[in-house]
Amino acid sequence: MLNPPLGEKMGITVSVDLRHAFAEHADQAISNLVVGINPRISRLEEESFPETLKRASEALEELKQNRAETVDAIGLEAWGTADYSVFLGQLQAIVQMAAETGKTNPLLSNVGVIRALEFGQSRATDAYMLTPVVIPPAFMLGVTTFNRTMTLQCSFGEPGHRKEEVEAFMDLMEKELGSV
Repeated sequence: MLNPPLGEKMGITVSVDLRHAFAEHADQAISNLVVGINPRISRLEEESFPETLKRASEALEELKQNRAETVDAIGLEAWGTADYSVFLGQLQAIVQMAAETGKTNPLLSNVGVIRALEFGQSRATDAYMLTPVVIPPAFMLGVTTFNRTMTLQCSFGEPGHRKEEVEAFMDLMEKELGSV
């Protein structure tokens, strides 16, 4: 993630909230209303982080304009109708391929802004949304905001990623965000 091969396309899975499509009846949904889409760009020599981020954002917007999230949602719904043994076999094949190649797209999940939380007479002063655990070699970065404070939280597993590498990545993220 920190130094991918030049010219090789790499992807990142970005979560997309589909509730906007069901604004009037989002509370009546019985399915998960979040899917992941996968913009892919290649690393360019001497490109700054903001320039790379801009290209990644443009690739994401192009996917959204082509309604990639709808295609993924339909695919997931169809996958959900498969016999459990078929579903399990396909899922195990995906996990096996990731384990053999040692490669998966990192996942970025913008959980969003958490509104004020009240528990009876008590009001929360801090809130943190945790990402789900991922299967190695996967990596997930969750971003959430509460009370004007942004929290970054990551989930990863060894041996897919070493703790020192993840700490270096988070330090880089902190430095880049601090310069914005």
